[in-house]
Amino acid sequence: MAASFIDAVGYLVRYLVRSACGMAANSVRPANQAYPKGDEAAEFATVLIENDRGDISGVSRQLANYTYPEWDVATHYTAGARVTKSSLAYVCTVTVTGGTGPGVDTGHWGATTQSTQATETLWVYHEFSASVQFFRHASPVVDGVGIAQPGLGAFDRAARLQSLLMLSTNMELMERFGLQLLDASPARNLSALVDGATWEDRGSVDLHFGCSTTESVLLDTIASANIDLWAQWPSGQIDQRNIEVPS
Repeated sequence: MAASFIDAVGYLVRYLVRSACGMAANSVRPANQAYPKGDEAAEFATVLIENDRGDISGVSRQLANYTYPEWDVATHYTAGARVTKSSLAYVCTVTVTGGTGPGVDTGHWGATTQSTQATETLWVYHEFSASVQFFRHASPVVDGVGIAQPGLGAFDRAARLQSLLMLSTNMELMERFGLQLLDASPARNLSALVDGATWEDRGSVDLHFGCSTTESVLLDTIASANIDLWAQWPSGQIDQRNIEVPS
């Protein structure tokens, strides 16, 4: 899961809205942020993630042995980094990028043991709501005698957004993003006069999505344990054995 789950889903929803509505690049923005004033006739939209609920009653948990990542010739490694190559584990002894790599380059890499840690992974289903607001001044902004003229461009965007998201191209995009559109609120017409002089189209709709996320943590485990066993024979003889049991 991304370092900021809310930022990540906010970006995905903004991308969806821009794609579905065919809007210009950078015209769909995070809500509650200040932007330089631009062309009053240019449309834009904002997205606000209003709420999120994780269903902890249905989480799925998995434990798996942690394996160092595979060595990559393009990755910059610092001293102490551990990798695997051909199923063997290596530790970086001197900072290096590329080269012949572990097992060959003994000047930068040394052999080490594989990790004894385990990765605990938790799958959680989330449902969240995204408030999408469209802003676009009427075109023309005033009528023939100079009176501010209302338009319905932004309200129309909000009213059609749910249907547009049902098109196969946008359904495919949501599948790639791991998002499921659950439902949407009725579209709202929020048009208003700006500064008491200029009419601004405003339309809003709330979209409700579902998605699955993962949380993971590395746990220290025991590689093996020594067990001492004593056995007494009928004759009274006592034998002692030490057994190493792998985890």
